Amino acid sequence: MTQLLRFAKPSVNGQRVSLSELAKQTAILFRHDAEKRNVRLEFEQPADEISVLASEDALGEVLSNLIVNAIEAQPKGGRVRIALARQNDRVEVRVEDDGPGISAENRARIFQPFFTTKATGTGLGLSIVARRIAEMGGTLDCESPLRDGGGTRFRLTLPFGGSNTG
Repeated sequence: MTQLLRFAKPSVNGQRVSLSELAKQTAILFRHDAEKRNVRLEFEQPADEISVLASEDALGEVLSNLIVNAIEAQPKGGRVRIALARQNDRVEVRVEDDGPGISAENRARIFQPFFTTKATGTGLGLSIVARRIAEMGGTLDCESPLRDGGGTRFRLTLPFGGSNTG
């Protein structure tokens, strides 16, 4: 029910959010869950602080959904890597895993509400992610497989909100 309410509720935009700090905190939040599943969670700290114009709650929800999905995609262990990069007036966030990958058929449907491949999933997580990114003026795509028939990378871009170092 909570996910359904989140899906229906639009986010509020416009505040300057430290993406560097939020991504780091989110990675720390899920590190214990990852370790219990024998998944190594890596966060590549950018050299400069990177901020975006967004809703902090919505952005935290996006990162949480992508990280949890990446962890759960690797029942036998593996790696999840979170990386940030500034590209002119945009910021790119990548969440990559070493899981089995997503078939082309499923990739075409993963952002649709109520589509899931999980036995207990609601099918709202990635549709919420896609909606929040669009509300923030960003883009979202999924690449899979990445190598050797496995791995998935979610790449999102958001408007750059400035940095403390210029």
